Formats: sequence, structure tokens, C-alpha cells
Amino acid sequence: ISLSLIWDEYGDLDLHALTPSDEEIFYGNKESYGGTLDIDKNAGDEVRDPVENIIWDKAVNGEYTISVVFFNNRSKRKTIPFKVEFKIFKDVYYYKGIFTKGEEKKKVDIVKFGCRDGRYLIHKSINDKAPVDIPEEEFDVLND
Repeated sequence: ISLSLIWDEYGDLDLHALTPSDEEIFYGNKESYGGTLDIDKNAGDEVRDPVENIIWDKAVNGEYTISVVFFNNRSKRKTIPFKVEFKIFKDVYYYKGIFTKGEEKKKVDIVKFGCRDGRYLIHKSINDKAPVDIPEEEFDVLND
């Protein structure tokens, strides 16, 4: 299983995973329940094309909640669109969202899934809500 948070702005977004033990994988706790966050982008040195990843070789049985936090706005833009890529085996799912200036510290649940003996089931996702309308010119990476 792998999760990637992708955005194309200097704002500081953070990928979080709540594990079955209610322990959270994020920049302050990079490893838990077999999952590992590789890097916390735009926390210090800023890049315009940041990506953060959480990877499990094998997830432990239980329920997981994946979310994105708008930690800090270092951008001049009014909105920061983002995409989360969720890979389970050969299946890939995409989730899109957008944060608006002034929503710093806001946390958005992206997907909830369960794992049982190597089988995975997506219970709920941000895609279950009304689609997010992101103008074409706002975010090129969403079109990949």
C-alpha cells in the first residue's frame, strides 16, 4: 500500500494516517503499524512541486483513516489544490481536494479503509461527496 500527497505550491500540507491503534503517522511520528512517512515537504526548505508518501509493505489488520492537513500557507495564491494517490496492489485511486487561504490547521479526511488478512476494502472517501471544482489553470499536476 502506498499513499502520495501531491500539490504544486509552496504551502505546507501534511499527509496523515490514523492506524487501528489510534496512533497517527505524520511529520511528528513517521513510523507506526508498519507504515512509514518518507519526508515532510515544505516544512523548512520550500519546493514548488512537493510530494509526501506513506508506505506499508503490509498493513496490519484494522481500520485506517487517511487525511491531509493544511499546516501553513506560504503561498500567495488564494487556494491550494492537492491530489492523493492511493495504491493497493495494482489498483490506483485518486482523490482531489482544495484548501483556501485562512483554513490553516484544517484537517480533511480523504479515505477510510480496512485491512483484514491481506484484503482491503475502501469504506468511505472524499469522492463520495460532491466533486471538487478546481479551475484548470489552478493546478497542473491534477491533470496527470
